[in-house]
Amino acid sequence: MTADRSGSGGAVSGEAASGEAAFGTAAPGEAASGGAGPGSRTALVVGGAGFVGRHAAAALAGGGFRVLTLGRAPRPGALRADLAATAPGELAALLDRHRVDLVVNAAGAVWGGLDEETVHRANVTLVRTLVEAVAVSARAPRLVQLGSGYEYGPTPEGASVTEDAPARPTTPYGRTKLLATRTVLAAAEEGRIDGVVLRVASALGPGAPAGSLFGALLERLRAAPAGGPPAEIVLRPLVSRQDFVDVRDVGAAVCRAATAAPGAARLLNIGGGRAVPVRDLVRHLVGLSGAPVRITERDDGTGARGGGLDWQLLDTAAARAAWGWTPARGPENALHDLWHH
Repeated sequence: MTADRSGSGGAVSGEAASGEAAFGTAAPGEAASGGAGPGSRTALVVGGAGFVGRHAAAALAGGGFRVLTLGRAPRPGALRADLAATAPGELAALLDRHRVDLVVNAAGAVWGGLDEETVHRANVTLVRTLVEAVAVSARAPRLVQLGSGYEYGPTPEGASVTEDAPARPTTPYGRTKLLATRTVLAAAEEGRIDGVVLRVASALGPGAPAGSLFGALLERLRAAPAGGPPAEIVLRPLVSRQDFVDVRDVGAAVCRAATAAPGAARLLNIGGGRAVPVRDLVRHLVGLSGAPVRITERDDGTGARGGGLDWQLLDTAAARAAWGWTPARGPENALHDLWHH
């Protein structure tokens, strides 16, 4: 799971770092959203302030869950912890105290500007803590891990990739997300946890982070002066065709994963159904904005964005067969709502 990695920056996708290892608690009645009536279930979204996490939390709340969010930085109404530095038993006690039935991990780190050790800590160490905590929790909550299509690595142009395809990631991000996936699936196969992994394509939609290609482009388009000659916006070469999934469809998939029968499916692709030229989507967003700009593609010596992938298309037939999940929106809809958000 990440925002569109055709232009991802180097931010942690949950909360900003705070160095806090101990749990902070929200004021009574502030930490949860969604239904809280008799018989309602409680979901904890780790990284719930991030781009994908916010939409996952909103979808779960709309589905009747009482939703708690957890991140590393102090935030009103949220629980706080650095899970990579937290003992599993301490986290398990929190899960039991708040009667958590579902844990969704939407936190993690992308590769840009971060060393591999930092990415490993955010994407692997944190997940190992979650798995161990869920395994010893008296509540035995289901764990939904948001993985990434970049775990597969390069795939042949024109081909869609299924869940049983060999995973050969070529970036620190892809390698660490794959390790996290294997950690969850191994624990589930051993019967230690009820775990599901969603391998998510590049997420796009309202609230896309400024560190992503489309989030950054949005800010520059909004800042473009109305008068005078067209402003030049320089981007790295837009050579790839990528699978983009609307972030709200990811939220819907999380809801399906939350309510599916135990063991019905453990690893499912979540994608948009098309490999779309990134250049076309950039032109589409520029057209939506009406801003007087000129896009220039220029190689800055660091290579094209997209994690070294010129083509990616995830096969989502398994999600359709298992849960009846299909993407409801296309990337053009996602860009429209990003612009008008």
